[in-house]
Amino acid sequence: MIDVDNGKAESGSPALDELLVKALPRLASFARRLTQESAEAEDLVQETCRRAIEARAQFTVGTNALGWLSCILRNVFYDKRRRLCRETSLGNFEIESPAPEAMALWRQVSDEDIWGALSSLADCYQTTFRRHALEGQPYEQVARELSVSTSTVGVRINRARTKARAFLKKQLRQRGCLFVDG
Repeated sequence: MIDVDNGKAESGSPALDELLVKALPRLASFARRLTQESAEAEDLVQETCRRAIEARAQFTVGTNALGWLSCILRNVFYDKRRRLCRETSLGNFEIESPAPEAMALWRQVSDEDIWGALSSLADCYQTTFRRHALEGQPYEQVARELSVSTSTVGVRINRARTKARAFLKKQLRQRGCLFVDG
């Protein structure tokens, strides 16, 4: 029914129902352009229809129904994207596991091998790496204690990691393990 006083569509209004059915193909096309995926587009159209029916009292008969419905569809699309961005955080971020061969290879590295790699480093790299990686000190604190710049701390830690990795690879090769660089 239409309220004659204000031109608003009331619940159960056949006018809005007819307009909604006529607009479905165009809404589906718009949704496919937004989502680039058929199943997601169908969900978007369905949610748009649900929200339009819930908000039917806000629709004024004689206005552009397709524009009103398209605005709802676009807003539903943006809402879903924003929700997806909020839900995606580092806590939910999954890191791809290394290849099984690499995992098996690194399982052959013992604690002694790691301590050997660390002790093979020059004192400046060893001290910087130990303080940051093992003791958990931030770059700034390590830099203050060693009287060097924070960029020097970063460089030393990077070089320590590179040299320790090379040392461990060499150890594995000496044991006859094949290592694929990566």
